[in-house]
Amino acid sequence: MEPIILFDDVYFAYEDKLILKGVSFELYKEQMGIFLGENESGKSTIFKLIAGLEKPDKGIIKVGDYVISMMSEEELNEVRKKMGIVFQESALFDSLTVRDNVGYSLYENFKIKEEEIEIRIKEALKAVELESTEDKYPSELSGGMKKRVAIARALVTYPSILLYDDPAAGLDPMTARTIIKLIIKFRDLNKITTLVVSNQYEELILLATIEAMRVNNKVVFKSLEGGNPKCIFFLLEDGKITFKGQFCELQDANNKYIKELLLT
Repeated sequence: MEPIILFDDVYFAYEDKLILKGVSFELYKEQMGIFLGENESGKSTIFKLIAGLEKPDKGIIKVGDYVISMMSEEELNEVRKKMGIVFQESALFDSLTVRDNVGYSLYENFKIKEEEIEIRIKEALKAVELESTEDKYPSELSGGMKKRVAIARALVTYPSILLYDDPAAGLDPMTARTIIKLIIKFRDLNKITTLVVSNQYEELILLATIEAMRVNNKVVFKSLEGGNPKCIFFLLEDGKITFKGQFCELQDANNKYIKELLLT
């Protein structure tokens, strides 16, 4: 089986600082990659490189069958159609309504009929339980609602890959849990390959230990004691991946940073 996302000996520097120093990893279909690490460890750089927002200085990055590290911006736009991207600050357009924010990519990048766009927008907003907000502007929404709109915008293109940059950052614990359960629901029910970078350790543990399923036409969440085997943790330290493993392996890791996380 070929990986959906592949990094092969990737180096990346910002100005004079080397951020990634030969990073290699694979993520396969329906897996979730969870990236841990201190601030400025390179987690968000991984996110930006996969999204094609940055290019590596050295090494190969593949998304599906595409070697995106060698692509032009025009070629990357075609690959991005297969991705849903949720930025840390939601990145909504203040001058557009919720409806137009969610449908923006469909209008700009997809050649589909207006009727189909309307169906997809309503479908995506229903999935994040924001059907009544279509005509509101971002300034009228709470932080958690903005995050849900950003997720709806990512879902509306029917992506095979979803990327999240610190999805629970700045949210109160209850709202953060709602966002995390949405991510789990779309991962498991839609079978989407997912990558998450974050410092919010408690929320990441939820991602790795809860599974969503449909029972009698209702979505239910089940706790997995040993963790979800499809969730793979990666620890970035000093520009390199120093740990890779499932939740059960994370608990037994002989690593100072991980041990400190487990105590928090």
